[in-house]
Amino acid sequence: MLTIFSPETFKTIPWKNGLGHTTELAISDGGTLDNFDWRLSIASVVNSGDFSNFSGYQRNLVLIEGNGLTLDHRNGDVDKLTQLLDVAHFDGGCNTH
Repeated sequence: MLTIFSPETFKTIPWKNGLGHTTELAISDGGTLDNFDWRLSIASVVNSGDFSNFSGYQRNLVLIEGNGLTLDHRNGDVDKLTQLLDVAHFDGGCNTH
Protein backbone atom coordinates (compact mmCIF):
# COMPACT_ATOMS: atom_id res chain seq x y z
CA MET A 1 0.00 0.00 0.00
CA LEU A 2 1.27 3.45 -0.89
CA THR A 3 0.52 6.47 1.30
CA ILE A 4 0.74 9.92 -0.23
CA PHE A 5 1.54 12.84 2.08
CA SER A 6 0.84 16.48 1.32
CA PRO A 7 3.71 19.00 1.56
CA GLU A 8 2.14 20.47 4.71
CA THR A 9 3.13 17.30 6.59
CA PHE A 10 6.85 17.54 5.71
CA LYS A 11 9.21 18.64 8.49
CA THR A 12 11.72 21.44 7.93
CA ILE A 13 14.68 20.89 10.21
CA PRO A 14 18.05 22.60 10.66
CA TRP A 15 21.13 20.93 9.23
CA LYS A 16 23.26 19.16 11.80
CA ASN A 17 25.99 21.78 11.18
CA GLY A 18 23.53 24.68 11.59
CA LEU A 19 24.34 26.24 8.19
CA GLY A 20 20.96 25.68 6.53
CA HIS A 21 17.68 23.76 6.58
CA THR A 22 16.37 20.64 4.92
CA THR A 23 12.84 19.47 4.24
CA GLU A 24 12.48 15.85 5.23
CA LEU A 25 10.26 14.10 2.69
CA ALA A 26 10.45 10.60 4.15
CA ILE A 27 12.41 8.59 6.70
CA SER A 28 12.44 4.93 7.74
CA ASP A 29 9.91 3.91 10.42
CA GLY A 30 11.11 5.12 13.82
CA GLY A 31 14.01 7.01 12.23
CA THR A 32 15.50 10.19 13.66
CA LEU A 33 18.10 12.58 12.24
CA ASP A 34 20.82 10.68 14.10
CA ASN A 35 19.55 7.13 13.60
CA PHE A 36 17.73 5.93 10.48
CA ASP A 37 17.86 3.14 7.91
CA TRP A 38 17.12 5.50 5.00
CA ARG A 39 16.10 9.11 4.58
CA LEU A 40 14.94 11.33 1.70
CA SER A 41 15.21 15.09 2.01
CA ILE A 42 15.51 18.19 -0.15
CA ALA A 43 17.57 21.28 0.59
CA SER A 44 18.83 24.42 -1.10
CA VAL A 45 22.59 24.85 -0.97
CA VAL A 46 22.96 28.63 -1.31
CA ASN A 47 26.35 29.19 0.34
CA SER A 48 29.69 27.44 0.23
CA GLY A 49 30.48 25.51 3.40
CA ASP A 50 31.09 22.16 5.00
CA PHE A 51 28.43 19.46 4.79
CA SER A 52 27.01 17.93 7.95
CA ASN A 53 28.71 14.79 9.24
CA PHE A 54 26.69 11.63 8.59
CA SER A 55 29.34 9.05 9.50
CA GLY A 56 28.09 5.53 8.98
CA TYR A 57 25.81 6.51 6.10
CA GLN A 58 26.23 6.58 2.34
CA ARG A 59 25.01 9.86 0.83
CA ASN A 60 23.48 10.33 -2.62
CA LEU A 61 23.01 13.92 -3.73
CA VAL A 62 20.99 14.72 -6.88
CA LEU A 63 20.95 18.12 -8.57
CA ILE A 64 17.27 18.97 -9.15
CA GLU A 65 17.58 22.69 -9.94
CA GLY A 66 20.08 25.52 -10.08
CA ASN A 67 23.41 26.21 -11.72
CA GLY A 68 25.28 23.23 -10.34
CA LEU A 69 27.44 22.29 -7.41
CA THR A 70 31.01 21.16 -6.86
CA LEU A 71 31.66 18.90 -3.88
CA ASP A 72 35.23 18.66 -2.60
CA HIS A 73 35.47 15.66 -0.28
CA ARG A 74 38.94 16.76 0.89
CA ASN A 75 40.36 13.30 0.22
CA GLY A 76 41.23 13.90 -3.45
CA ASP A 77 37.71 13.13 -4.69
CA VAL A 78 35.64 15.90 -6.29
CA ASP A 79 32.10 15.62 -7.66
CA LYS A 80 30.88 18.20 -10.17
CA LEU A 81 27.14 18.28 -10.63
CA THR A 82 26.50 20.49 -13.65
CA GLN A 83 23.42 19.00 -15.33
CA LEU A 84 20.00 18.38 -13.84
CA LEU A 85 19.80 14.90 -12.31
CA ASP A 86 23.60 14.57 -11.95
CA VAL A 87 24.30 12.40 -8.90
CA ALA A 88 27.13 12.34 -6.37
CA HIS A 89 27.62 9.24 -4.21
CA PHE A 90 29.89 9.71 -1.18
CA ASP A 91 30.62 8.59 2.36
CA GLY A 92 28.61 10.63 4.85
CA GLY A 93 31.68 10.82 7.07
CA CYS A 94 33.79 12.60 4.42
CA ASN A 95 34.84 16.13 5.21
CA THR A 96 32.80 17.40 2.24
CA HIS A 97 32.82 21.10 1.32
